[in-house]
Amino acid sequence: MIRIYISPAEQKKLHDTAYELLFSALREDGITASHADILISERGKPYFGDLPVFFGISHCKGYAMCMISESNIGADCETVRKYHERTALRAFTESENRLIDESGSRDEALSRLWSLKESYVKYTGTGLAGHMHDIVFDRIPRYGEIIELCGTKLVQFLHEGIIISVCCDNIDSVILNSKTIIPPPK
Repeated sequence: MIRIYISPAEQKKLHDTAYELLFSALREDGITASHADILISERGKPYFGDLPVFFGISHCKGYAMCMISESNIGADCETVRKYHERTALRAFTESENRLIDESGSRDEALSRLWSLKESYVKYTGTGLAGHMHDIVFDRIPRYGEIIELCGTKLVQFLHEGIIISVCCDNIDSVILNSKTIIPPPK
């Protein structure tokens, strides 16, 4: 199960609010944790050393988000940003740039592909300095559609104008702010 918590936040407090959401979610599970319990991998991915919980943190203009899961996860949230050709050429392959150009909304298509890729590099732990070209999309999936790519599963949602992307090993259910959006399999 993946639990996603997203909340409006002041721009200066986005990072702190995301971690407040994380620690609050853990308390719901009876787990007491703090920043002191968080370790950083060689590549910069935060994790808990002794807790059987994986988490992802993200924020975008005016919103903070955390995800928690029993398995490795990559999380990202984005607002729709303005299309910039330089960003598109740097971050996306030629075929992905064609998808963006043919989408009908280059701003939204760029933001959605960026968010999917960012959730993937957070999943792998390589971060944005990692390999944005290692994951290549041949289409832009529908919101809520689970896709398999590079041995992972990805899904993307639109919540109150915020694009939320998840990359993980297995998506059996997703709960967003206490509301099930992908039900458990029958």
